[in-house]
Amino acid sequence: MRVFAQVCKSSLSSSSSLKPKSLLFRSQESEQAIRKWLISKEGPHFSLQTLHISRLNDLFAILPTRSHEYRFMKMKPSPPILGSFISLSCYFGLFPDLYRVAPLKIDGSTAWHTPPYPFTRKLPHSGRVVVSLKSPPIVGMNFIKKGIHLESKEARSYSPKHSSILHTRRKIHLYQWFPVRTDLLNEDCVTAFYPDKYDGKPNQFDGLPGSSEGFLSYSFMPTRWRIRDFAMFSQDTHKIYYDPDYAKLEGYPDLVVQPSLQVTVMLDVLLAYMHQGFMCNALEYRVINPLFCNREIRVFRYPYSGTNQPLCLDDLTPDPTALIELEGSLKDKSTTRQEIKRSILPRRSGLKGRVLIWTEDENGTVGTVVFATLIKRTSPVWQLDSRTGYILPVGSTWPPEEKRNNNHPTGQRPLEDDTRNPDQEIVEEPVTFDSLGRPILRHISQPLRAWPSRHPWQQNDDDIAALDSERDARKQYAARLEESRNLLKQLARKEGNNFSDLD
Repeated sequence: MRVFAQVCKSSLSSSSSLKPKSLLFRSQESEQAIRKWLISKEGPHFSLQTLHISRLNDLFAILPTRSHEYRFMKMKPSPPILGSFISLSCYFGLFPDLYRVAPLKIDGSTAWHTPPYPFTRKLPHSGRVVVSLKSPPIVGMNFIKKGIHLESKEARSYSPKHSSILHTRRKIHLYQWFPVRTDLLNEDCVTAFYPDKYDGKPNQFDGLPGSSEGFLSYSFMPTRWRIRDFAMFSQDTHKIYYDPDYAKLEGYPDLVVQPSLQVTVMLDVLLAYMHQGFMCNALEYRVINPLFCNREIRVFRYPYSGTNQPLCLDDLTPDPTALIELEGSLKDKSTTRQEIKRSILPRRSGLKGRVLIWTEDENGTVGTVVFATLIKRTSPVWQLDSRTGYILPVGSTWPPEEKRNNNHPTGQRPLEDDTRNPDQEIVEEPVTFDSLGRPILRHISQPLRAWPSRHPWQQNDDDIAALDSERDARKQYAARLEESRNLLKQLARKEGNNFSDLD
């Protein structure tokens, strides 16, 4: 509950943007029951500002028990602050103009699905991303206003196939749903998996350390999609791209102007994918933040050797010194969350900020650890520079005029017209992929910010052509060598000799 309280406390500052126009409910029975309860407790002119959150338990008790839409509302948490009411209401569909929860049939199984908000056009396939609060939230993670971390003994009586409750030994986890732009989904690349039942065994899709806790996921995941709310993820390339444009529609302007929050958003989305086991087949993953002027966070997952080896997230290159330091700090298996905070988190200062994400078992023992060393901007105020089109600190003129060209080391693309009107209509270009399945980033939503013309991880056409030609030459040489060996064997048989060394 401390985790949930911390998340909700950070959501109070922007809770005004979450006020619903009216209380609309899915069924008349639910609407009448909840309205009657609210009026009886708070009077006919109640408001969210005066609603006492301690009465939320009573609200759970009067909800229709047969409605599958509110099946998981009977856990009866007791969150202490007002922000949690908004958080819970978004989950339970009390305010459909914010988020809606609906069952979706796929391959005979039921999954909880959030329709694309605020878009109304539906396609046959869409999906959701789950962000786990199994690990405590990292600094600045106030965008998860609807995250819940609960411990309950009643979790065994609920079927995870028909709710978003994931069963572990002594914990249940209710997940955050992100809206998805279904018009940007690749309909041909949709996969789904559902474990038949929870038997306490580790998830076969989760090859990460700490998976022995029985962490299961009941969700479906498009192999390539664009999450317009916070990030775009390509499972083929194992890369996540944060896109702040859509966050403004959701009432999160702070995520657009504060790069430090955007970094935590990306790290949390990344950790969610890792915990779900969708990123366990590659050794390197990268997170691109366009507002960091082509700065990328490369994520290295070290080979799993049966021990709780930490995941090292670093900026551009791994920091082996920091990794050794972290391993030394966590060598004692009795390390607790408080010890980590005392020993490592206070060292976060200056340009480099260290962030830890970890898992815990029921005894509070630390399991999987994710370590991040981030380079952050120090200026507290950011704004859009209408001259360059970049989001820069106030008073900054970076990049200099002479360096704003395609050959700039940071890969910044110059704007063709510096005098353009920043309020002109924004035209989005679709994301395209090269022959290797890697996304090719171009100008998206300019002049909000300029996408780099090339990233360090992208090989140019000349490099790819050189590699292809070298591979073809080796194949041709091997073919000619095999042909020569066959001719020699034929000649030897004609002469009646058997040269074994030719084999």
